[in-house]
Amino acid sequence: KLGTDSNIQDNVIIDPSHAWLIQIGDRVTIAPRVYILAHDASTKRLLDYTVIGKVIIGNDVFIGANSIILPNSTIGNNVIIGAGSVVTNSIPDNSVAVGNPAKVISSFDNYQRKRLEQFTNSSAIFDESFTSKFPQYSATTQDGRALVFKSSTTDKTAFYNVDENGNAPKI
Repeated sequence: KLGTDSNIQDNVIIDPSHAWLIQIGDRVTIAPRVYILAHDASTKRLLDYTVIGKVIIGNDVFIGANSIILPNSTIGNNVIIGAGSVVTNSIPDNSVAVGNPAKVISSFDNYQRKRLEQFTNSSAIFDESFTSKFPQYSATTQDGRALVFKSSTTDKTAFYNVDENGNAPKI
């Protein structure tokens, strides 16, 4: 089952032989190269058994690139799974989890507050000098490390590193 308004990106594998055991909620983003598996055949030769279990992904979830979600895993609502993580059990609502195996490192609210402070405290330029240079974008930081672009045409945000002179990459 796939909820509404979800974004499944390139090269995501949703266990084709056991897809009926996988439930994906509303407003879920699954980044590139994520594997969602409802079976584990590692014991098949040795024990002649295969582990089969449900995977439930709640609403408002982001799963980072190259993550693996294993059978019998539940990811709650309002959860971020960091890139490269391996989910082997349950991740509770309102949390951020990373690692192998994935472990909760923060509440969703604390993570969101911290990231918002980072962006809010950067010195963003919203003047004509930036928009004339990059008319398709509306903001950039001047911290010497990254540019934050908010596209006026697609309403999406992207982050780019800048070079030693503070120049943006070619777009």
